Amino acid sequence: MKWKIGNIEIKNQIVLAPMAGISNPSYMKICEEMGVGYAITELLSAEAIVRENKKTLEMLNGIDKLNIPVAIQIFGSDAATMAKAAQIITNLHQKVLIDINTIWCKC
Repeated sequence: MKWKIGNIEIKNQIVLAPMAGISNPSYMKICEEMGVGYAITELLSAEAIVRENKKTLEMLNGIDKLNIPVAIQIFGSDAATMAKAAQIITNLHQKVLIDINTIWCKC
């Protein structure tokens, strides 16, 4: 059964859940070949993306080679940094969803 998130159509209801240290584009490609219709990356720091952390950005290499929709999860506590990270991601990867996880506390 097809479904949508916004204007992104997902071919089935098989979703690859994010797993730290495992949910990289190579693993997603294997899962895509096995029938997954939608994948989600592990959490990526918005701050690391904005600061152009090499290791963090490398975790996104190959996303564009997938033929399924992918949501890139970002986390952070500063709205401006989160917005900038989302913009960086969408500039690098045209066909992705952004999954925003905010952290805040009154310390």
